[in-house]
Amino acid sequence: MARTKAILDRQFYPDGVHTELAPSYAAGTGVAQLYSTLALARRKGHARAEALLPHLNNTADALFRIADPTGACPPLHDSPPVDVTGMFADFAKRIAPERFGEPPWETEGDMLVEWGGYAVFRNAGQFALFDAGPFGSSGHRHDDCLQFLLFVDDRWFCIDSGKPRYDRSATTRHQRASASHNVVLMDSRDRVEAKPIAVAREPLPVAFAVKNDVVVAAATRLFVAKGHEKDAATRFRHERVVLTIEGMGWLVVDRLRPEAHAEHRWEWLWQMPVDRIAVDQATGTALATYDDGPGMHVVAAQSVPAEWEVSKGADGRLVRGWRSEGPANEAVPCNVLRMVSAATTGPVTGATLFIPAARNADAKRTPALSLAIEERTMLLRVISGADEWRIRVPTTEQIDRVDVSGPGLATTVLDIGPHS
Repeated sequence: MARTKAILDRQFYPDGVHTELAPSYAAGTGVAQLYSTLALARRKGHARAEALLPHLNNTADALFRIADPTGACPPLHDSPPVDVTGMFADFAKRIAPERFGEPPWETEGDMLVEWGGYAVFRNAGQFALFDAGPFGSSGHRHDDCLQFLLFVDDRWFCIDSGKPRYDRSATTRHQRASASHNVVLMDSRDRVEAKPIAVAREPLPVAFAVKNDVVVAAATRLFVAKGHEKDAATRFRHERVVLTIEGMGWLVVDRLRPEAHAEHRWEWLWQMPVDRIAVDQATGTALATYDDGPGMHVVAAQSVPAEWEVSKGADGRLVRGWRSEGPANEAVPCNVLRMVSAATTGPVTGATLFIPAARNADAKRTPALSLAIEERTMLLRVISGADEWRIRVPTTEQIDRVDVSGPGLATTVLDIGPHS
């Protein structure tokens, strides 16, 4: 029991999140082993057996809270997707029925999984996850900080590329690097955190607020080009704000500030396992579709000129567009939608809007997004059919509030607090 307690303290955060941040390892070394230990201690009549139960419940609950609407955890870090529906049934029926009633992925709404740094957005079968947690405690970790995942109408639209094969191939290196996640790169270089935290001593700063039908999460981190960690000229600060409004979709706002005064190109990456992506450079829009299912409008607005590009299975000088598939974790081509800016100096702001195609009030009209930056305020306007939303945020060192107005929504002000 003492050894088990030591493992718990070393490998799990207080809310049950595994320090490796890979769901399959939490399910195996966490839930499975803890349950075996608890069952054995109960059979032996160990006096302290029940002391393990809260730890076991927390470990399982940490997985349940990040499950998508099908009851599967996303393939974060070196983990494949993890189906937790059977696990939940065991906990609800036999292990802790007083704690586990209905599955969180069916009943619970938006939440912050504090120690994992996961902001989870849920609404009527739709799921998004903003990942701003620690780097991870082992070699299974990926450079995924500030990525955004999106699942709508039983389909993934923005994915984590998944668990790679354990080999030294270029695709394996790519899948663990930032370029295979939904992040922003400077000068097309993989980036890593300038001060990575493998195991956190306290939850990392992630702002999270819910009010009326508006949910917002935000985090700021400092990055540096991979392989150039000592070169200050490759450092940049990235603030990402994710906002969703009932009936509108998901808006991702990025503020990018290089530390050195030099020209840079910025590359927004969206890993999309759809069948095709059609882009319209004139309007800054893209339509990502499945042959037999739903589609997603993606609309971008930047403070500098930028254009869409689509890559899939590229393995030359610039490796882009790969994901894992099947039990062998085979690397297969995957569409990646890229917004690439022109060379520019100084800070850059970009916004990306995701609206399900079926939601667009006027099917003949593509949603529109505009960005206007004034001295003290940034205004974002979202137009979808006859509906219009206005999102206003301050241009302060760090965004600390969001003002939102739109159809059926009184002006809503969310104070989101520090997040760097």
